[in-house]
Amino acid sequence: MTFFTTLPVGTYRRVIFLTIFFFSFSSLSLMAQGEVAEERAEFIWNLDSTIGLTHKELLSVCQFIEKHSSDGSNRVFSQSETKLPCVIERISSLNGFLVRDLPGGRSKIGSGCHKIVQKAILYTQKPKIIADCLSDASGAREISILKKLKDCRGIVPFLGSVARSKNQYSIFLEYFSEGSLLSKLKWIHEFSVEQKLKIARDCARGLKSMHALHLIHRDLHAGNILLRRTPSGLLEAALVDFGKTMNIHQAGDGDVPQAAKSRNPPEALITPFSKLRRYPIDIYAMGCNYYYMAWNQSVPWRGNYNVYALHTYAYSRRVQIYKRILDQYRREKLKKIGSLLEKEQKGMTLSPLEKFQILIFEMIDSDPARRPNASTVLKRLQKMAT
Repeated sequence: MTFFTTLPVGTYRRVIFLTIFFFSFSSLSLMAQGEVAEERAEFIWNLDSTIGLTHKELLSVCQFIEKHSSDGSNRVFSQSETKLPCVIERISSLNGFLVRDLPGGRSKIGSGCHKIVQKAILYTQKPKIIADCLSDASGAREISILKKLKDCRGIVPFLGSVARSKNQYSIFLEYFSEGSLLSKLKWIHEFSVEQKLKIARDCARGLKSMHALHLIHRDLHAGNILLRRTPSGLLEAALVDFGKTMNIHQAGDGDVPQAAKSRNPPEALITPFSKLRRYPIDIYAMGCNYYYMAWNQSVPWRGNYNVYALHTYAYSRRVQIYKRILDQYRREKLKKIGSLLEKEQKGMTLSPLEKFQILIFEMIDSDPARRPNASTVLKRLQKMAT
């Protein structure tokens, strides 16, 4: 008390005022942080209540982040530090916090040979659920491709990446809540023609973007086409997984440009790998996906052969298999669209679905030189919508 009693009255009052103001401001700041945390926790819960956290745990996560919101540098807060069932990480390149390693099996989206994909929370002023893809050393190559494709329509948006170690990367992508086209194939016959054409246009748009950059995907199966709901109620599609993608002008002699399993074009049987680095292998693979959408079944010849193994066969044996596929193609074409081609030749009006079916057989033509390019496919699909 001696210090205060020796102060002039005016100074004493100012000290008291500043002390009260400081504690009042601190209280208001904490109250504001609490309100923001509650709002954002509710917002995230409404986005996805199946992320593996209870509502109470989610609120605690938001409160913890708000408390450390002024931290500017990259930092990982472990579970032992936060006392929460997840890892919280400050990532400056994302301008926010990443909430990852969420508990519960429902946070896992999928996995492949080189990556594990899980749901995570990107905590910013407007939080969102994202896909956190933990990849091995091959992730560095995929990141470089995603950067080239950033902001391209028909491609799953790339948000950023972090190097976890020399041989491990986290790749952050927008989350597509409706899963893959593969998960919808059982019910594809229930989709409207409008919906099928919307998915087809989106895929063609993504393929056009890739081919414009001289990139071929090489893994265009239905599991690598993701879906999400748009405000109109229709599903929007985008291409994902560029682990096998190559630049046709930069491929090495050891790169085998086969498409996805069951999407190998017939010419892969008899053509040297070095001459297969062309866009038609993607067009054929996408045509196989469209075929399933149109007829609710796979192409009968499937192409489900191991290209590596078959190239150890004698060339004459591979030619036999190739000719058998060509025969199947001709029979199937006559069966599926023979009458449609006659209608077209007579100048009769075709429905959008019938035009789509004719386009599909052009895309899976046994002669790669006759397959339309991605730009032509997109233009024709757009005309079907008008």
